Amino acid sequence: MRALLFTMPIPPVRSAPPPDTVCSPVAITGDPGLPVVIYPTMVQGEGAAISIAQAIGRANARQECDVLIVGRGGGSLEDLWAFNEEIVARTIVASQIPVVSAVGHEVDVTIADFVAD
Repeated sequence: MRALLFTMPIPPVRSAPPPDTVCSPVAITGDPGLPVVIYPTMVQGEGAAISIAQAIGRANARQECDVLIVGRGGGSLEDLWAFNEEIVARTIVASQIPVVSAVGHEVDVTIADFVAD
């Protein structure tokens, strides 16, 4: 397996954790040999749906990942709404790379969950 796409919220510069804390393959996958690609992507608020779709599009254009994990932690329906937008659903369906939807917690359901591989 080559790499994974994780959508992550873009934190304010002052609160960004060190890259080796969040982006480490060991921290994310438990496998130090697995390359991980993280595209910092808005996952909430105005413009988030377009940002998510663009990140999936970039991953498909670059062809550096074997699987895409598109997700974020839980929140209110409004917080997760970007993953219910048509542009995200259509982009996931059109992806040539398999997509795993990892949005929210066990009780959260979004349209992205239904269209992902």
